[in-house]
Amino acid sequence: MTARRADVRVMSFNILKEKVSGHAASWQNRKERVVLAIRAFDPDLLGAQEVQYRQAEYLRGELGDYGFVSAGRDQGLFAGECAAVFYRSERFEKLNEGHFWLSREPDRPGSRHWHSVVPRIVTWAHLRDVRGGRRMFLFNTHFCPLSWRARLQSVWVLRRQVHRLAEREPVVVTGDFNTRAGGKAYNALLGGMDDGGLRLLDTYRVAHSQAERYEGTWHGPSGRRARRRIDWILHTPDFTVLDAEIDRERRDGRFPSDHFPVTATLR
Repeated sequence: MTARRADVRVMSFNILKEKVSGHAASWQNRKERVVLAIRAFDPDLLGAQEVQYRQAEYLRGELGDYGFVSAGRDQGLFAGECAAVFYRSERFEKLNEGHFWLSREPDRPGSRHWHSVVPRIVTWAHLRDVRGGRRMFLFNTHFCPLSWRARLQSVWVLRRQVHRLAEREPVVVTGDFNTRAGGKAYNALLGGMDDGGLRLLDTYRVAHSQAERYEGTWHGPSGRRARRRIDWILHTPDFTVLDAEIDRERRDGRFPSDHFPVTATLR
């Protein structure tokens, strides 16, 4: 096995929903660039946010070498955006999958609380590395952009569910968390050595210990670098971070989404 395939390449990518105002931002004008961005990094694991049904069908067709886990946030079926999980089929065997909602009733499809305007979902996959037999979990989510209370409460739901499902197995968490790295929700989500529970590390901050002034991952239609890094790849201490980056490349002269993809290579 090559050194490259002994490592796990992870991408988190808010692809921007299908129906948005402005011709340049339409899915038909961006979908090939989204695939180009994914193929450029060639991830083993991909957590994608704001994925709507027709977008999911297109990506499944273009990424035929990946397994896929998804459910619409509105009913747990097809309605609403999803936080889709893709995993390289030749690398991972799927042992189990599931979804829960960021609410007081995480097992009730479409549930929402704490002034969240729409339901917010977490999709997960339990995977086994077929080359080494090691098991791990990937969780993918998209937090509320409007309610700080919903984001903070979502942290506690996510931590409890991850701890319950994964127990002591290695975990990677991808997502658009709609809050700045270093803030209250960020620190609560990461946890610590002394709280007796789940501990997560931020791949980008491990690889880049000194925060930059403009390391933002949401750029809107302009591509202008912002200050808030709201898209993260987190992991339990089972992994070592070899590299973590923010992909700010244009494809065919334009950006594929209003978020920059974030990537990490773990061992």
